[in-house]
Amino acid sequence: MWDANTGDCLWTLCGHTDWVRVVAFSPDGQMLCSSDQDGVILGWDMQTFECIRTIRISRPYEGMRITGATGLTDAQKASLVDLGAIA
Repeated sequence: MWDANTGDCLWTLCGHTDWVRVVAFSPDGQMLCSSDQDGVILGWDMQTFECIRTIRISRPYEGMRITGATGLTDAQKASLVDLGAIA
């Protein structure tokens, strides 16, 4: 977070594990939400600069167990894991 008047860095978002793609302030300016490429949304209190809420969007294969699955290439297994499967 940068001060537009001075150019000073006021605060750095820490908590995402992938690129942050979107940030948005609440209408009253009291909260900021940030979303990363993995679909994780973090809610930040603008008074304390603390993360107060984490939301993870379910991925298409969330929780699907592929341990012991046959007929899948390593690339297919990796893709399924990226989409939420458990190897």
